[in-house]
Parts: sequence; structure tokens; C-alpha cells
Amino acid sequence: MTLRAALLALALAASPLAAQGVEDWVGRGPNEMLADAGWRAALIARMGEAEFQRLSDDMGVEVPVTREGDWVVATGCMPHSCGQVAGFAWHLERGSLVAVIHDDLGQAIWGEAASLPPSLAAMVTP
Repeated sequence: MTLRAALLALALAASPLAAQGVEDWVGRGPNEMLADAGWRAALIARMGEAEFQRLSDDMGVEVPVTREGDWVVATGCMPHSCGQVAGFAWHLERGSLVAVIHDDLGQAIWGEAASLPPSLAAMVTP
């Protein structure tokens, strides 16, 4: 395990997300999640401040948070340009966080690309 991976694991374990009812976010807006201190801290630990801002910008038009199997998933797209999409998801059993951005700057994935929930996997181009 790399130092970055170890630090991320510690940040996620200490995150309020690990203790709170992540499923309670289902049906709510992703932008509400992005404004929440716990989600913000976990996402910044995963992707960095600049990429968190990119994710937030690319999720301006939001879709209500859903549950896909063992994932709680938040997605959205850039206002007036829904070819630019982004999303993040929390695995309920593993406590892992993944994020995807596909926009004019390119494609970026944080987490295991092979284990993305369907709505995030659909954002990824081969």
C-alpha cells in the first residue's frame, strides 16, 4: 500500500461518513452532499482541492442521489453542456469512495475503475 493510499484509508475511516447513515442521502441532491463538511473532506482527501472543485462545477445540474446495489451514487452534469458529466459513490459494505469526471479537460477516475457502479461506469470511455 502506498503512503497516499494509507493516508486516504485513514481519512475515510475517520470521516463522519463512516459513522453516519450514508443511505439517508438517497433522494437528496448531490450539491447538498458536496456542501456537507464530511463529504467535502472525504472527496478532497480522495482527489485534492482542485479536482474537487472541478467535480463540483461539473455536477451543476444534479440528479437525485440513488442506490445502485451496494453503492450510494451521486451524479450530475455541467449546466448547458450535459456531455460533461461527473459523479461519486460510496460503497456501503467496503466503505470505499470512487469518483469520475468526464469533461472538456478529459477523463479522470479516482478509485478502482473495474468496480464502479453502473451510472459512473457509463461515464467512462474506453
